Amino acid sequence: MSWAQVPLRHNVEFGDILIPSLWLVGGLILAAIVLALARRVRQQEARSVDTIHDQLAHFRELYAKGQMSKPEYDRVHALLVARLRESEQIAPDESELPESRPEEGPASSSDEPSPDRSS
Repeated sequence: MSWAQVPLRHNVEFGDILIPSLWLVGGLILAAIVLALARRVRQQEARSVDTIHDQLAHFRELYAKGQMSKPEYDRVHALLVARLRESEQIAPDESELPESRPEEGPASSSDEPSPDRSS
């Protein structure tokens, strides 16, 4: 039997095409929703980490200008570092880098003479 003699099926019903097409469209819509939710979660996590870093920098600047006392800064710093550790799962020793906490206080609150002055 050659290909020319193969009978063609001409009686295709509407449901033979519709049902698989609906399954395909539904699967594509579901995949699009899952991808959109994954992207939103990833962007939201990135924004929250940036926000914590921005807040740390802001409070460090306020402390350096003398607009925030040492106890206030220490309390806010500890809270933000704890949040940062939770979000990034940082080991405790990595967060205590020298640049994360200014060593010198505000210029106006320093009562001790500097070591380079000779009395």
